[in-house]
Amino acid sequence: MKKEYDVLKEHSAHWLRQCDWVVRYVCSSRIYEALQTLRTMMEATETGGSWMDLLDEETYTYNRMIEFMMSGTEDPQRPMLYRKLSTNILLIADQIRVLITSSSYRRQQQSECLSVFPSDASLRDFVRPLLDYTDNLAVATLMGVKSDEAMRLRFRHEEDKQRLFVAVWTNTQWSPEDREAANELLHEKHLRETDICMLVGAVLLSLLSCFDPYKLLWILSAYEHESAQISQRALVGLAIAVQMYHERLSLYDEIEYRLQYLNEKPYFGEDLCRVQIQLLRSRDTDKIDRRMREEIIPEMLKSTKRQFDRNRDEELIIANPEWQDNPDSDIAKKMREITELQLEGSDIYMSSFAHLKSHSFFRQISNWFYPFDREHPDIVRITSGEPNALMDMIIDAGTFCDSDKYSVCFAMSSFPQEAQRMMLDSIANDIQSAEYKEEVAKFNGRPEIICNQYIHSLYRFFKLFPFHTEFKDVFAESLNLYDYEIVRPILRKPALLYNIGIFLFRSEHYEEANRIFETVIELRGNGDAELYQKIGFGYQKEKNYREAIKAYRKADLLRPDNVWTNRSLASCHRMIGDYATAFSYYQKVYEVQQDNRQMIFQMAVCLTELERYDDALSWYFKLHYADENDVAVCQGICWCSFVAGKYEQAFKFNTRALDANPHSSSDLLNLGHLLWVTGRGAQALEAYRASYIHRDKTIDWRTTFLKDSRYLIAQGIKPEDLPLMVDAAGMNAE
Repeated sequence: MKKEYDVLKEHSAHWLRQCDWVVRYVCSSRIYEALQTLRTMMEATETGGSWMDLLDEETYTYNRMIEFMMSGTEDPQRPMLYRKLSTNILLIADQIRVLITSSSYRRQQQSECLSVFPSDASLRDFVRPLLDYTDNLAVATLMGVKSDEAMRLRFRHEEDKQRLFVAVWTNTQWSPEDREAANELLHEKHLRETDICMLVGAVLLSLLSCFDPYKLLWILSAYEHESAQISQRALVGLAIAVQMYHERLSLYDEIEYRLQYLNEKPYFGEDLCRVQIQLLRSRDTDKIDRRMREEIIPEMLKSTKRQFDRNRDEELIIANPEWQDNPDSDIAKKMREITELQLEGSDIYMSSFAHLKSHSFFRQISNWFYPFDREHPDIVRITSGEPNALMDMIIDAGTFCDSDKYSVCFAMSSFPQEAQRMMLDSIANDIQSAEYKEEVAKFNGRPEIICNQYIHSLYRFFKLFPFHTEFKDVFAESLNLYDYEIVRPILRKPALLYNIGIFLFRSEHYEEANRIFETVIELRGNGDAELYQKIGFGYQKEKNYREAIKAYRKADLLRPDNVWTNRSLASCHRMIGDYATAFSYYQKVYEVQQDNRQMIFQMAVCLTELERYDDALSWYFKLHYADENDVAVCQGICWCSFVAGKYEQAFKFNTRALDANPHSSSDLLNLGHLLWVTGRGAQALEAYRASYIHRDKTIDWRTTFLKDSRYLIAQGIKPEDLPLMVDAAGMNAE
């Protein structure tokens, strides 16, 4: 058989797709096609070997199964055999995938780390050197924290744990002996908690390379570990494994049974829901990074003045103030938003630490999965083994994930001691108090904090590890666990789904949020007004106005005459061109908020579109008397006056609009209309030409002009003159 790393070098993408098809065939009960695809693949690439022998066995088994079925022979074992056949086919496909994706980095790590062990070394062999580390280090540090013996032990421990990590990561299938050893490790008192945490990461990485049901079962066992550090890492590993392998998991009875067992515990569904939200939050890391850079300074209060436009521009969609517990100023909201991002666990430091991952520490793959450890030789070396109050404060604060904690230490090691003392002196003294340290310890020990920080560390591995392109980026996946059959009984509960939906809604993933909200209503058998409001809001944000109207009307039935609902209904009806209905809803809002200029303005716009120009003018003038400098109102009066033939009034308000913005293309266009219909064609052409020069180049000016054709024709312009004027305006205009 050809060497693994040379076999599928050419055309690997094609064969990877074939592996994917095998999985789809098996999960769709198309066993014959799966067997044929595998055989074609293995023959074409000469990767058969022992796996070809297994394929021959499974093909024979399947043919015999069909023969027995056709003969009418009853076989109570057939379902079990069929499932075993399916999982064996997937096993072969996974092994072929490993051959295809085996990278140079993986081979190099295997060569360097595993060469000191015999080829048949078991998992126990790799763990054994780690068992006495804690006791030996305790003795060695009696001679000094940085004694030669203590440092030798630390560096040897680093080598030993790296070998263990690589051995687990590159192992595609645990043997029965390995399974037994792995289960024993979860209860090994002489193995450091940090080493077991690292082992959880190695098992996850191995699972992502090649599916092994026993490794997933081990992750489920690790979730039940008494250590929160271990259990929360296992929970994240479980969620990611479900994302990667959800199609096939129902083929493994023991995995299903274990999940059913855990689902009987009320906390499991809540834990998995929390991880689901935290994983979904990671999808917004880039967006949050931009927000941190661009929106920390609160936006200035925006003017309510709007440019008048007769087209159906959507007005600002405002979230219902009733959804907020404490309405506040825009500045306070923005500042609170940033604070909440951090408290909720959003990754606000990704870009800050990205450039600090060049230290040699981060070239060792195991270090990306290792909890922060003050006994790590690289940390001991830069701290001289002495307490560092500033570094301790930063590390213990719970702000950074483990990966960033290492980065902080390496960065701070270059700070002069005097600078560190000055930084420490600038911080309140109470951070060194026993009460403060106790509170910090409690915060850092909370499962949700551990879990979220681990996700942040994983995110950095898949995005920043020097060889990250050789691994499938799990954070590029959908991460929608609630869609998958295997965990549906766990997450498909109204309260849990509602929490996920609210997170998606607040993160502006409206389409997904609506899908979940509608499922919540289906499971509950009913919905409440606020839920329908949120569904309507989501549809409106997605510009699906008709569905938004349906949801808002349901909200209106449950909570009649709600001002926000009426305003939203008015806006949606206006956007679909139903101005009469929109006007009626705006009137309802106006009855409650008679000083709301925006509502009055929209009422006037609706009346304009309904060609009730005199009525529209009365509302526009109501606004104008309150604020003579409102440009949008001047534009509205100008247009209604023009259409109604009140040219003097139209000229007056057109002039006011142009005084505010002499280069407004729409106002110059209106000036051209006025000049043309009053017999001043040459001047009209100049106005049109100016409008053309200052046009929005993303919009066809000719189309904009011709939309007003009927109004010009109604006031005496000949239809045949319209295209001539349009051409003349554009000729030599620039």
